[in-house]
Amino acid sequence: MKYRLLTGIVALLMLCAGLAGCAMMQKVQCTISLDDMCDSFAPNRHIMVVGTIDADRALPQDAVMEVTLSDQEGNVLRSTYSKKKDSAIFWYGCPELTGYSSEEEKISDIERHKMVELIVEDGNNPMDTICNAQIKCWYSDNYFKALLVNATDIAHGLPMDDGMNYTDANGEPYTSWPKGEYVLTASLYDSNKDLLAECRKLITIEDGKSVVMGRYSPISNLDNYMKLEEQLGISNQNDIVPGSLSFYGSSIELPKMVNCVNTSRQLNATTHGIIYNLTEDSTCMTNDLAGIQERGQTNDRASFLPYCYDIGEPEITIGGKECKGSLITMENNIELTRIDKREGGQDNFIAPGSELIEESVYRPEEEVVVDDYDIGIAGVIMPFQVNQEYIHFDSVNNYFKFSTNANMIRYTFTRGNNSIEYEKPVGVTRQYADGSLSSAVYEFYHVFSNEEVFDTAKKVKLKVELLDNNMNPIEDYQRELTLVKL
Repeated sequence: MKYRLLTGIVALLMLCAGLAGCAMMQKVQCTISLDDMCDSFAPNRHIMVVGTIDADRALPQDAVMEVTLSDQEGNVLRSTYSKKKDSAIFWYGCPELTGYSSEEEKISDIERHKMVELIVEDGNNPMDTICNAQIKCWYSDNYFKALLVNATDIAHGLPMDDGMNYTDANGEPYTSWPKGEYVLTASLYDSNKDLLAECRKLITIEDGKSVVMGRYSPISNLDNYMKLEEQLGISNQNDIVPGSLSFYGSSIELPKMVNCVNTSRQLNATTHGIIYNLTEDSTCMTNDLAGIQERGQTNDRASFLPYCYDIGEPEITIGGKECKGSLITMENNIELTRIDKREGGQDNFIAPGSELIEESVYRPEEEVVVDDYDIGIAGVIMPFQVNQEYIHFDSVNNYFKFSTNANMIRYTFTRGNNSIEYEKPVGVTRQYADGSLSSAVYEFYHVFSNEEVFDTAKKVKLKVELLDNNMNPIEDYQRELTLVKL
């Protein structure tokens, strides 16, 4: 009896083990998708691949995710992979990193947003594998991210150094792929190399027709930036710029890589530049506009088309009401956007949300009635090509720096046979609602008392001129109009 009972128990255990084995042998049922990715990219730039995974249960811990780029004949040009789920070692100490306020913030953002550009095999010896482009991949149960490297350096096709000099696993350099159509493939395998899921996406490497240049701040300016992209038919949705976490709202970046990508976008395309809030150290100035200057394209409207706000701001309080501006293409070298009627005020300082402006005349052309008010003159200078002596390459940060050569505004008030001149510097400082300050290099705001303008006259002719760094007037950079006191 005992023997029969023991035999039955053993049989039952064997049956359970067999059933469990069958369950373990069943493959995960899953699909992967690249649908949210862009399908067109500029030449000579890296590509960040992002996709989703939909599985009926958790993926095996040792599944393998591989992302490849192939030509139309099926030849694999690039490949990168990850052999372990939700596992990556990031090199937080990479000297190329910028944009963080603390070590904790840096580590948190890199981990949370999976900055695959920094994946290494050994955190204790990161220099051994940081250049290996074939391990720049990460995946979880529902998402994957991978970097496909275009070229190793300038000698192999990059428009400028990306700061990382990625190679294949053997240390061999990559040469830039030519323009044309390619196939992105994302494949998920189990540990036995059996395919679990795969998807493909056709992408095109081609020169873009247009690119928008502008600051992402304040948010009202970003909104108009995105509207302009939409109007121009530009789709950068889910084009995560390699080297940057700005897509996720983080300021951490590898600036040399970001500059390299931005430069590749601009080459052979028209840059639609929003001349608002361009600070001296912004990417717009140090990479985008500086690159246009270095290539001698600033005055070429097929290469660079500048915009400004019709009222000088995306939004500003005037007469106690919030007024919203619209982007317009600049028609004048000095675009006078507003003449404000106000009481007092400070040169080159604007607080858009709390300005004590009674009334404004937008885009004044010929004659403006200002009555007994003091006046504030708001304007934007159209960027112009500077001589090579004003352009310098910063090899440490991998960008060009240049002097705008837009130094001062000269105002000449003529009352009958008498004239008086005032010279005031270019450059507006704005204070936004959150208290932050921002200094713009191509804008100005100058305040004059009613007495300075009119003295005892009722009608005054005003001439506005731009002066260069040597205090000489710049040709074609002047405006004239008449101010009237009733």
